[in-house]
Amino acid sequence: MKKILQYLFVVIPAIVLIMLVAFGPSVLTGYNDANVLDKVETDPITGLAEGFRYGLTANERLYILSMALQNQLPPQTEYTASVRGASAEPSSSFMYTENRRGPSTGELTYEEALGACSAALKGLRELEVIPDFRFDPEQDAYDVQLYTAVDMSDPQRNISVWQIAYARGRPVAAYQGALLEAWLDAETGILYGFSLRTDRQPDGFDPGALVDAWRLIVELTDVEPLADDNPLLETAALYRKYAAPGLDNDIAVITAGLYEGINEIFLRID
Repeated sequence: MKKILQYLFVVIPAIVLIMLVAFGPSVLTGYNDANVLDKVETDPITGLAEGFRYGLTANERLYILSMALQNQLPPQTEYTASVRGASAEPSSSFMYTENRRGPSTGELTYEEALGACSAALKGLRELEVIPDFRFDPEQDAYDVQLYTAVDMSDPQRNISVWQIAYARGRPVAAYQGALLEAWLDAETGILYGFSLRTDRQPDGFDPGALVDAWRLIVELTDVEPLADDNPLLETAALYRKYAAPGLDNDIAVITAGLYEGINEIFLRID
């Protein structure tokens, strides 16, 4: 009897061990598959989709947008192209492309962009450097799109811009007395450029005063009058040009002026 018990104590553990070796891995794999397969787990990742951006100065942001706008087809909005013609030869190292992803965290939404644009223009009106005009997106049709201006030689240097333009196909009379277009920094709310029509010929319009007031709001530095207009000739009879340093010892050209006859005031970066 003692021998039988000793035999069982040896044989049974051996059988159990053999079964574990033979069937254990497949049983464990099946159990693991049942708990893992057909199940999706997510972990939050902060900021990955938005990518890294350099901290850019106001002058650098203005310059990137200026160069990117020159590289779009049509050159600005379709309205701008029809009035002013093609812009200067585009630079292939900058791109202005529609941002279909929408604003990132911390950037202005559609509604906030309209409000910031209205506030910026109101501030210029209160300084009496532009006359009264109409900007009523609830009554007038505007195309409002988010764009990205990017330096393709270093894509981390980029800015998001809300472009606000009076809708295409409207009667010419509808433009009278209204904001025609504007470009607004989606991150800072800064107004980079605009054009508008007045109901009548504005009295005492001073393009220099407009640029002086605007550049202080934008916080541009080292803005100087530009004596040599070439190669950016301007067709407006009343205008002033300025240069602001940008990236890599290059400049952005700022032009403010009045197209007489159609009573259009503009502030543009080239």
